[in-house]
Amino acid sequence: MITPGEVSPTNCITNLGQAPLLASAGMTKFFTITTFDLFNNLEPVSYNKTDVVIFVKYIDHDQYLSLINMVDLAEWAFVYGKDVSGIAIDNNDGTYSSQFTIFRAGRFAVFVMINGVNVIKSPYELPESDYLYVTPADIYAPNCIVKNVVLAYTAGTLSSFNV
Repeated sequence: MITPGEVSPTNCITNLGQAPLLASAGMTKFFTITTFDLFNNLEPVSYNKTDVVIFVKYIDHDQYLSLINMVDLAEWAFVYGKDVSGIAIDNNDGTYSSQFTIFRAGRFAVFVMINGVNVIKSPYELPESDYLYVTPADIYAPNCIVKNVVLAYTAGTLSSFNV
């Protein structure tokens, strides 16, 4: 039971934006969580028992399948983790400066919770249009692979290969 003067998670909001949420791999998504009490008053005081959790759950990357029919070349789940935790820093004015960074293109569900209860619009996951969609970052040459390259060419003949 929430008593007057405590944060009411179901009244708290973020400025993540309207769904679907969009981001690029490797880019940090910054946002603010604003806390309110049970009666929709801005909660300017932080309480020791206020626990803010930001959790981004990996769903899939089906729209970014490998064109060369290989399993992910870098062990991305091992290196970066499939699910990502964000951070929230208390500004001591009723707001929390928050962020998360995802390094893998794909579809994710975003949960923002205070004391174990989702804030307004969280989780960003249902309906399907409410997911966070992370698009690939710019091309990074050291990770690119050449496929079906011809090692012998004839002068004056047009040749091509895929990267």
